[in-house]
Formats: sequence, structure tokens, C-alpha cells
Amino acid sequence: MPEFGQKTPVTVALLICLSSVNFSSVEAQETDEAIPFLPPEVLRADGSRLESHRVEFLETSWETADSSDMEAYVYVTVEASHGWGERQLIIDWKALTWNGTGWDRNLVSEDGLALRGRITPRGIPFGFLVESHYYPDLSNRTRVDPDGEVRRYETLTSRETGVHNEIVWPYLLAAMDLYEGRDFIAPGYNPYGTNPLYYRRFIVSNPITISDDAGNEYSGWAVDSFGGRSIDELKSKPGSGPGRFARYFVSSQAPHFLGKIWGTRDSTGVEQLTNAWRMTGYEPINITTANRLDEILEVRARRGADQEIPWARDNSQR
Repeated sequence: MPEFGQKTPVTVALLICLSSVNFSSVEAQETDEAIPFLPPEVLRADGSRLESHRVEFLETSWETADSSDMEAYVYVTVEASHGWGERQLIIDWKALTWNGTGWDRNLVSEDGLALRGRITPRGIPFGFLVESHYYPDLSNRTRVDPDGEVRRYETLTSRETGVHNEIVWPYLLAAMDLYEGRDFIAPGYNPYGTNPLYYRRFIVSNPITISDDAGNEYSGWAVDSFGGRSIDELKSKPGSGPGRFARYFVSSQAPHFLGKIWGTRDSTGVEQLTNAWRMTGYEPINITTANRLDEILEVRARRGADQEIPWARDNSQR
């Protein structure tokens, strides 16, 4: 299997796709009115569109402009779930790296893809951060270090809406109705930083077609994005301005997440890639929790009607 940096026909096609984003049609729309803030409670992306499946990516990094190195093979699995009767999705991200195998489990609501909980690696493969977003305006984080020490971070109480994260972003986009020029801001959460709350702006660019290693083609959208600490900051920055950016390749049809790149852009618009995730293969899951979810929810309606739902609790009850 060729590395991303090698100029195979598949790689050449993808690199052309990576460099083909055109912002001329969207820059004229960059006014406050044209860039809405869409938290999960407002956007309500439809996670029921996401089919149960498994996809493989080849992750590559660039240390300099003329060098690349294979970092990992990444496997993402998406399946149906539920918590206290709420329909949810489990998004499992597994990275087979040279330094071990890390995994990152994310639980999100089906309606809106709001993050409900996460177990994410820190110090692959033995250290983990466990975070909870169950309660209104609260986010809790606990770290389990490789030596067994457990550290609980101060509860974050400034969150006013649901949030997403880097694992969830492509599936949020795939669960939306996208069109060229769509431009919006959504709330993010990164547990690795001292201030985990941030915002990300997304600008839908051109339609793309991605090929996997078997030559199968998948059509979707290229969506450019960049982050910031405030909504006003993101609204004032040009979509094609200099700085760090992420570009996602997504589709409303499975496998939904077709790849992504991270990079930087200078003041003249020249882009330098730093990381890329190229889709190498995909398969649907036939024996899946999605097949049994309706049956389980019928039982839950009978046996769990009196249970208290954590994220629906009145703050005065805490």
C-alpha cells in the first residue's frame, strides 16, 4: 500500500482535490448576518443519516515542504447507541501508530451530534482522559495517568450550549444539508488545553470526488475551517486569510467522512500541508447495534420511564 507522499494516481487525484478549493463565491457573503452561530440545539444536524460503517485512513505528516512520513493507520467506526432513552451515536477512532495503538471513543446525541461523553488517549497507549458533558452548562474532566494516578480537573461551568470536537466535526458536517458557500460557526471543546472551549468556522467550498485504494469513488464536499476563541474573532477573519486551517471532505452518503488535511496558509494564500488523512477503504457493518436499537428502546420505555435524565436535570437540583 503506497504512502501518501508517493505520487500514485490516487494520491495525485487527491492532492489536486486538496488544492482546488475556491473561496471567491463565499468571501462576498462574509457579514455577521451571513455567518450564524449554530450550536447543536439550533443546528440540530440529523445523525440518523449516518449509517453504521468502518473506514480506514492513512495518516501522513509533513515536517518540511519536501518530506513526509507515515504516522498511522486510523480506523473509525460509527454505530447507533442510546443513553437514558436518547438516541445516540458512538464514534470510535482507533490509531495504529508506531508508538502503540491509541483509541478515542466519543458518544454524541443523534439529534444535533452534541458531545455526551468521551474517553480519549493522553500518553498513548496507557494514559486516558475521561470527560463528561451530561449536565446543562457543565463539563467534567478526569485524567488517569500511566502510573495509575487519577486527577480530576475543575468542573467547567461556562458552557452555555452543547459542543463538538475534532472527532465529531466531519460527522456533524455529513449530517447537515451542505451547499456551496454555506458559512457558519459552531462550538468546540478540546480537553487537552487549559481552556478547552473554542469555536470553529466552516465554509463549504466545492464538490469533490475521492478514490480509495481499490479505485472506488465517493462524491461529497470540501469544507474549509479555522478556529478561534470568540465568535466575533471568527466573523472578522477572511475565509481565505492566513493562519492554521483544517479542510474536511464529507458526504451525506456512507462512508460520510472521506478524509481531511491540516495546514497553514500565508498572507499570499500559499498553503503548506502539515497532516493528511487519506481514506484507503470502507465497509458497511451488517451486524450492528443499529439493527436492535428500536427493540431496546421499546423495553426502555417500559422499564426506565422513571429514570432521571442527566442532561435534562434542573440546575437547582444539583
